[in-house]
Amino acid sequence: MVRHASRDTWSCERCVTGTYNVEPLTGKCLVCPSSAACVNGIVLFEASSVRGTIEMELDDGMRDETARHALAARIGVEVWQIMVLTAQVEQQRRTRRIEFTIVAEMAQISELAARIPSEIEGVELDKPERFGPQIAKGEVWEVIEGQTLHAGSKLMFLSFCVC
Repeated sequence: MVRHASRDTWSCERCVTGTYNVEPLTGKCLVCPSSAACVNGIVLFEASSVRGTIEMELDDGMRDETARHALAARIGVEVWQIMVLTAQVEQQRRTRRIEFTIVAEMAQISELAARIPSEIEGVELDKPERFGPQIAKGEVWEVIEGQTLHAGSKLMFLSFCVC
């Protein structure tokens, strides 16, 4: 959240692609770890994604951000995990055909791919696939004071500080 003193208001400032948020109240964003995918300011290791479509009844003039919130609630995921690709309005109805991608860890994507088509009418999902860089065998990342650091980097940093 960023405070706009001139208007005495607050707003969320999103991290740009390839960065993640350490301190949500300051809007401070750091470069994404090389073995991770950063989606809407969140770090994901071993990320996967699944594309899908759904027809939803939405109010006229509903913005993409509002549609994202409605879609996340309907599917049962966090808003940051949804990327709306297109939203086409049917001429006769207020129904929109929304194309979207869900990004999450592989275990959650597998669970969603198994659950969603049987529980939510009108949702079509493609086959899940890997998303972004993947961790190399033996690679270890840790979160220290909100920053995601490579374990090797942390050790070098600590030894440097101790000297």
